[in-house]
Amino acid sequence: MGAGELRIGMREGPEGYQFANIRGAAPLDDHALAVLNGVPPEVRVFGPDGQLERTFGGPGEGPGEFSSAVALQVLPGDTIVVYDQLGGRFTRFDREGNFIRTITIENLASGVIGFLDSRTVITERATVTMVAGEPIEELQIRTPVLLERVALESGTVDSIEVFGGRERYRSVTGQDGLPQRINIVSVPFTVDGTAVVRGGRLYLTDGRRPEIRVIDADGDLETVIRFLGDPHPVRDADVDRWIEERLARASSAADRRELEAAYRDMTLPATMPPFDDMIVNERGDIWVREYDPFPGDLRTWTIVDSAVRKAGRATLPTSLEILYGDTEIVLAVVKDELDVEYLVRMQLEP
Repeated sequence: MGAGELRIGMREGPEGYQFANIRGAAPLDDHALAVLNGVPPEVRVFGPDGQLERTFGGPGEGPGEFSSAVALQVLPGDTIVVYDQLGGRFTRFDREGNFIRTITIENLASGVIGFLDSRTVITERATVTMVAGEPIEELQIRTPVLLERVALESGTVDSIEVFGGRERYRSVTGQDGLPQRINIVSVPFTVDGTAVVRGGRLYLTDGRRPEIRVIDADGDLETVIRFLGDPHPVRDADVDRWIEERLARASSAADRRELEAAYRDMTLPATMPPFDDMIVNERGDIWVREYDPFPGDLRTWTIVDSAVRKAGRATLPTSLEILYGDTEIVLAVVKDELDVEYLVRMQLEP
């Protein structure tokens, strides 16, 4: 463990320090940490020194209990909100773990992005758009994502934005005009766009342009944050390496031939995506991960503070699952050689 790093978790010991499938983590106003554990589904609050202060929630369907807790967000005033995917339930607790209320949205088919405010949640719904391909047996498709604003009290839904999804290639094989097999492969050097809701704003990347669009609570464009620098071209050597690595994973010679034919027929982008992940906190600090088509042990993140000034860069192990970042700390999940999970808080160097 490095200087300024706090690691929480144990292989053996008190249950409150044993994690399984951590789903979210965020700091509270007093620098304590709220952590959503997956199994069992419960919220654990740790002091700034990493000592467990309290646990609340737990499995069940009663008030303050979870069936399938998948997301945690800390709203202003240290209100802790947990999204329970089964049943579309949003449960709020105060800083001390006292149950406030649960709001249920019936038939919530979309994935939840986050809370725009205490009464409104942003959800996502995938759509499909043709890109290229004739005849229909070979088709390149894109999956734009429709973002919707859902009022928790009334359940009313408004469409507010559509942003880009990753391109995928579909091929259909068969005999006598009847399909026997449908293969869908991600197009190399394309990534999904990213949507994050924090601090009453919606932050969007489309997976292609070096920019972040910021949408306010009314659904209007507030600003566009653009990153300087020329895009990296997709070279023939990059394409060959990509194909070779994917073919090496194929389970049979027939699969390899089919996969190679699909890759060779695709329409590939001319340039690499600028970044492939984004994290935003409640005060508006932004982390974007630079795209690397062949990632190694380390990944580079660019940090932009809430005043839209470049605050620096951080190079972190690829194995870290980053849950939260600002200009001072990062919270991440790391696993040991036995796949035991730990929550790590790392202090960033100025």
